[in-house]
Amino acid sequence: MRMTVPVTAEITNATNRNSLGSLFETCIANYTIRFFLSKPISSDHFPQPNQENVTLELVPSAEVYVTTYGGYIEDVVSKWKQMKEDLTKLKLCFDSETYTVAMYDPPWKKNGRRNEIWIPNKPC
Repeated sequence: MRMTVPVTAEITNATNRNSLGSLFETCIANYTIRFFLSKPISSDHFPQPNQENVTLELVPSAEVYVTTYGGYIEDVVSKWKQMKEDLTKLKLCFDSETYTVAMYDPPWKKNGRRNEIWIPNKPC
């Protein structure tokens, strides 16, 4: 099976402990890594997990605020914090402890990389 895009890392219970740093070093959080399967693939043909900590799940649609940036994800925490500040200035309601990093390129791609941060919208 070819690589699917995006590969996402959902971070829940995130904290603002540090202003800089990488996704996995600065937050006390829970992580869910997702590889998406194409909709045209029948669920009968999904590869079956062979480890207990790997599961198949249907991810429901959601409304999220999105920002796009290039490069690698080392500085994602500072980008997430800036996005939260921007949403707050706009007086938008959002989940301040959950975000998803969407990565669209393979690790070996050096230039022109595309990443996104998704922050869930929530009712005010």
